[in-house]
This record gives sequence, C-alpha cells and structure tokens, in this order.
Amino acid sequence: HAIKEYMHQGGKMLVSGAFIASDMLSEEEQDFTSSVLKYTYDTTMAPTSSATSTLTGCGINFTIPRTLNEKQYAVQTCDCLRPIDDKDCFASFAYTENSRCAGIAYKNSGYRVMALGFPFESVTSQRDRNTLMGAMLQFLLK
Repeated sequence: HAIKEYMHQGGKMLVSGAFIASDMLSEEEQDFTSSVLKYTYDTTMAPTSSATSTLTGCGINFTIPRTLNEKQYAVQTCDCLRPIDDKDCFASFAYTENSRCAGIAYKNSGYRVMALGFPFESVTSQRDRNTLMGAMLQFLLK
C-alpha cells in the first residue's frame, strides 16, 4: 500500500529481477503489478546452453550471462513481460533471440516506472550498465 501511495504521489521507480512477474502468484500481487507497475507476466525465458543472451534497449545491444560462470550471476531463467494495454506503457527492452519484451516503461498519471524482467546487475559490461542507467534515469527523472 505504501508503494502504491508513493507512486500516485508522483513517484518514480526502477524494478529489476529475473522473476518480477512470474513470482506474483496471488490475485492481489498480480493486480499490483498491472495497476501500479503497469506490466503483466508473459512467459519465462527457458534455460539455454548459450553462454549469454543479447538484449536491446535504450539504443544499444548488451548481454547478460545465461550459464554458470566464475565472474557473474547467471540468469538461467528470466521473465518476459507484457506492457499493460495502455497508450502510456511500452516495451523498452527486448530479448533479441525471440523478440519478447524484456522491460517496460510507463509514464503518465503523475508517475513513472521502468521494469526489467532481468536483473540489471547482470549486464556484463560496465560501459553498457552506465549507458543503460543513464538512459533509465533520464526517463524516470524527466
């Protein structure tokens, strides 16, 4: 309830994680993600033998690790999101291997949301993380 109130008072929120939609099991949780965070669960990116997945968003292509490795958290499975049916919500990131939505952006009703169906910290390149965070902050703080 506190997050909902914060958002309706002009809040700005960045949400990221591998299961930000699929872990929302109850009707109340699903209502929260669709009515406040403006996305719903589409499907899950299945595990792959490929070492990385390429995503696109904010004008760049970038990778996340998909198999276990010594350096970074491996995103073996992650969520594909669906923007709510709203003119103010759109797919902002995509998994290039299947063109599914990897993240949404919402702006209206006095607040903004950027939700990523993968952990932001899993972006492998520091340069890409800086570029993405800069673009997301610019969207959220406008």
